[in-house]
Amino acid sequence: SSLASDDPKAALLEDLEEPSTDRRQGAVKELSSMAPGELGELIQDIAARLEHPEWYVREAAVSVLTKVSPDNLAANIGVFLSRLTHHDGHVRKATLEVLAKFEPQVLLAHTPAIVERMEDDKWFVRMAASKVLQRMDAKGLAKHVATVTPAIAYGFDASPPKSITPLGQKKFLGDFVVVPLPPGSTPAAPDPGSGASVAKQLDLTEPKPDPEPAPEPEPEP
Repeated sequence: SSLASDDPKAALLEDLEEPSTDRRQGAVKELSSMAPGELGELIQDIAARLEHPEWYVREAAVSVLTKVSPDNLAANIGVFLSRLTHHDGHVRKATLEVLAKFEPQVLLAHTPAIVERMEDDKWFVRMAASKVLQRMDAKGLAKHVATVTPAIAYGFDASPPKSITPLGQKKFLGDFVVVPLPPGSTPAAPDPGSGASVAKQLDLTEPKPDPEPAPEPEPEP
């Protein structure tokens, strides 16, 4: 368009939607190499491409947004949180892929919104949400254990035993968070009983019972 030809940034944004791979990749490269302040001004325009019907446009938008500086991302977190409930699962997935690049401490305040996606009806959205949760601080996430554990279990089509104790729930969560999924692997619910390795990190050691007093010696007859 004539507007884009007069504005190099607008032209690059338009190129993100180009069917031509070379044009798209060129736009991604140029946008990604911009100074943080310049790129920060375009975050909302680029984030709008997360809702594009073509997968390759969403992918290009994610590629640029994951190069944005942490401070600029944090300042625009509402732009992404609002898209977590978009009617299209592919938009929700793309949004979570960007959120996975946020600083974990920034995400912690928004844990419930991310956990909610662990109950998404699309498996690929649940998988994307799990990758965001795995980047977050285990101790901080443990505060949400009552919500997070069942949601994670649902995401993996498995559930912890009904008899699992609150401590066991936290170990279950701890194994999930602290031991990330290998790339390309199929997730499986961790064994709630196998959390000893992370109990110390989560400061969730079982309280030791008081030792029983030694029996008094019987008086001699």
